[in-house]
Amino acid sequence: MNYEKLVRDFAARTRINLDYVNKAARRKRKRPGPIVFETTQLINSMLGLLILPEVAYFDLIPKHLLPELENQGWPHINTVFGSLREDNLQQLMRYLRNGFAHGNIRFLADPTSYEITGLRVWNETSKGIKNWEAEFDIHQLQELVFRFLEIMEQVFETP
Repeated sequence: MNYEKLVRDFAARTRINLDYVNKAARRKRKRPGPIVFETTQLINSMLGLLILPEVAYFDLIPKHLLPELENQGWPHINTVFGSLREDNLQQLMRYLRNGFAHGNIRFLADPTSYEITGLRVWNETSKGIKNWEAEFDIHQLQELVFRFLEIMEQVFETP
């Protein structure tokens, strides 16, 4: 099956892959099965969702205010340093895109089990000065990814 509308179709396929890996991870906890790494798949998915659309597509991401999105069930963004230039979805995704694209991420783990519990992402200016940093637990990040997938499937109707 070919990609007819690149960004929209990539988002739809990403959702299917994430669902598959998450189901396999839940089965793995109950009985032996294939080894899957749902957090790794989540990060790979986020990389693709943020990098593939390229800069031109970012202008199509709605500028929904983050507090309004939280009222609709989106996860709260736990900013630990600085602030977004604008408190909206487009700016959040731009900063996340920059963080992921430049490797400005750090995995957070439980000190006793070493299980990944979250992710820290930051944005830097062109001069390498950190101007924003946020922390997500895995559930928040997963909710953010799935909600962003919905937006991408709706907004990116053109190839």
